[in-house]
Amino acid sequence: MAKVFRRTSHTHGPVVDWDDHDFLTRRLYATECAAYKRLQSHPEIAVHLPEYFGPINESTLSLPPSTSGQPYVAGCAFRLERLSGTDIKMAFVPQPTQQQAEAVLEAIRDLCPRINVWDASCFIPGPRSGFALIDFAYWEDLSDLQVYLDEHKHIPAALRARLAVIP
Repeated sequence: MAKVFRRTSHTHGPVVDWDDHDFLTRRLYATECAAYKRLQSHPEIAVHLPEYFGPINESTLSLPPSTSGQPYVAGCAFRLERLSGTDIKMAFVPQPTQQQAEAVLEAIRDLCPRINVWDASCFIPGPRSGFALIDFAYWEDLSDLQVYLDEHKHIPAALRARLAVIP
């Protein structure tokens, strides 16, 4: 399956310049890609994740228009193993699986600084273990930058250059 990022407004007000919003989307994408790449080399964690096959060019996919009507952001797509079943938000994962999944999320957080793992969802069972996690690599700086963009209407190049994804 492919995860393809579409254009979205990251503020509450009207969009002044889509370039700023697309920049934030590209950072979300880069954070998730970096986390998957790093975690694939840790088999004790990778067993709980869909297999990551790397970036793909979304223009080569036969994609219908996005449901929001917004275009997809160029260069922001990757391929993952398809998980079967229904995802469950972590708060609703039954024990003892929730405790086990939270331990994996904490290990992910330790290996991949600058991410928020707590928006993750869980599939039970996973293809190679009792559970699989998705959406575990949310860029932790996003909320602060959304507020900044809302207030200042632009993210200057100097600020963009200082923003790290995963070191």
